[in-house]
Order: sequence, then C-alpha cells, then structure tokens
Amino acid sequence: ANLSANSKLPGLNDLYWLPGGNPGLKSEYGVSWDLGLDYRSKHELNPALTAGINIFRNRITNMIHWYPGEYSYWSPVNLGLVKIIGAELKAGGEYATDHLFVKMTGAWSYTRASETRDDESGQSTKQLVYVPVHQANARLRAGYGILRASFNSSWTGRRYISADNSDYLPGYLL
Repeated sequence: ANLSANSKLPGLNDLYWLPGGNPGLKSEYGVSWDLGLDYRSKHELNPALTAGINIFRNRITNMIHWYPGEYSYWSPVNLGLVKIIGAELKAGGEYATDHLFVKMTGAWSYTRASETRDDESGQSTKQLVYVPVHQANARLRAGYGILRASFNSSWTGRRYISADNSDYLPGYLL
C-alpha cells in the first residue's frame, strides 16, 4: 500500500519553450494511493508461478498537459481537476531443469484519466488525450545450455487526440 502527496513546479520548457511555452502555468498538486497484492509459489516448486494485482487512484489539481496548438506546435495548459483510476494485472510462470529454462510473463493495465467539470454536477469529461485506456505486454524467454531466445510483445489501445474523444489513433501491437 502507498499513499502520497506530490507537487510539481512547471519546468523551463513548460514555461519558456519557443514557440509554445506558457509563462502563466500554475504548479500542479496531487494525492495518490495504490494498493497491491502479489503471489509467488514456493521456490522448490517447478514450475514456479507468480501473479499480482494493483489498483490505484490519483487526484491532480492544475495538471500540466501539452496539447497541439493552432499553428502546428504544442503548448502546455493547466487542467482543472484530473482524476485517474486504474488497475494492473500481471502473471508469470517459470520452468527449469539442469539445462533448460522457460519463463513467460504478461501484464495488462486499465487506466481511466479524465478532467472533472467545473460545473455543479462534478461529472468527469472524456478520456484525456494521448492516455490509452488499455495496455498489455507479454514476454517469453527460453534457453538450453548456452543458447538463449526471447520474444517480447506489447499492445497499446486506442488513444484519443481530441478533447471530445471524436478523433483517435488506433491501437497497435509491437
């Protein structure tokens, strides 16, 4: 478990980057917590198994966020109140003998990040631009004697590029 309060001053690039800096930026402040649970099988077991879950929530005031501007360059702005909630799941397994080993791991994350409206309803707006809701990755490693091989893959879900979430970049797999 973790609970923290954070503060971030605008950097020199945020304030004075030419073109696009914003000398009127305010400092951002946030409160975050996360809670996680991990499982690991005993080491004498073969195959060894691992699993974990982590949940988190962030509440950030005056978050500094860069957006594309009118003239094809980006500028930072302060967002009002940003709420980020999410979960991460991970799992893995490993099998080993004297000469052979195989290890496989995978993870998935879910992140909802939105700015809260200033009106009385306090409802959240759409997903923040460039913050994917879903991400996942997998890795397979194997070896025999002195030979080693590895395969890595990651998937990033749709990322919105407009504040109203009408335009987006499609998800992609690497």
